[in-house]
Amino acid sequence: MKKWWIAVLCAALCLILGAGAVNFLIDPLMQYRPLHPALTFVAFDYDYINPGLAKNSEYDGVLVGTSLAENTDMDKCETFFGEKMIKLIYPGGTSRNNREILDVAFRTHTLKTVIWVMDDTLYFNESGDLSHELPMYLYDDFLPNDVNYLLNLSVLYNYSFKDVFNSLRGLSTPALLRGDIWGHSDAFGKDVVLRGLRDSPQAEKRDVQYYQQHVRDNLEHNVLALLKAHPETEFYFCFPPKSIVYWYSAEHDGVIDAKFYSMEYVANVLLRQTNARVFFFADRMEWTTDLSLYKDSIHFKPEINDRMSQEMAQGSGELTAQTASETIRVLHDALKETDYSEYLN
Repeated sequence: MKKWWIAVLCAALCLILGAGAVNFLIDPLMQYRPLHPALTFVAFDYDYINPGLAKNSEYDGVLVGTSLAENTDMDKCETFFGEKMIKLIYPGGTSRNNREILDVAFRTHTLKTVIWVMDDTLYFNESGDLSHELPMYLYDDFLPNDVNYLLNLSVLYNYSFKDVFNSLRGLSTPALLRGDIWGHSDAFGKDVVLRGLRDSPQAEKRDVQYYQQHVRDNLEHNVLALLKAHPETEFYFCFPPKSIVYWYSAEHDGVIDAKFYSMEYVANVLLRQTNARVFFFADRMEWTTDLSLYKDSIHFKPEINDRMSQEMAQGSGELTAQTASETIRVLHDALKETDYSEYLN
């Protein structure tokens, strides 16, 4: 019996060490080197792939944000900005998600540019919130923590083996890292957007004070800390266009004033930083009122992503300390006068 247990333990040890060897050689999460060009990239879990991309890709600039930035074509973005860039996105992610991955990028690269597409999570999430728990052993540089990666049977099966198997099957690498993710496959249009509006639960009403505290904490801990620590990097912050149905819901739920307060506060705080530029696309009514561009109240077609990239590179739509409050308040006033029934019927 003793020999049997020794044999079992030896077999288990060999299995674990074998997994470690395979995971190290393939390195599917790119912790030590870029993914080998012969392998097909199949992992769609940003929490796990982003730190490796940040550590071992070649780039001078980074795009961060939520799913609103996900369809940005990075080849076009590189052309607009004239530098090598990568995309590090967290769908549904918080400002802390962005801070964590930017910490990795700044530790390993000298960044010329950071483009940050901002979303409502900046307002209603606490500064320490993550979209879900991150595998921090992939984000740090503490080598002993690598045992969590290398000696991980889940990594072996879900990433290493699948990369190899899909390569042997001849599957092509998806556009996850560079281009469109869902923009050319999902349904868009007024019917889809309004159907989503009918199915969505009413948001919890929040007063301005609730948003104030969250915005201030997020700016202080997750945004301004980065700006001040990296004065050599130029940060481009952008407010993307939300559909008219989004603003109807905000009005209906009683949170539109709080959201506009938040946007104005964020813009003015950022514009006091010498290395921050702020761009405002929320008032592009030709986009916000055209529901054929949306798959729900906030997610738009990839061409909007590309237009935003191009205009930011050109300096179009940029706010200044003198124009920020007035620009945002003009949109707020216009929405107060909007007859939403025109767009909901």
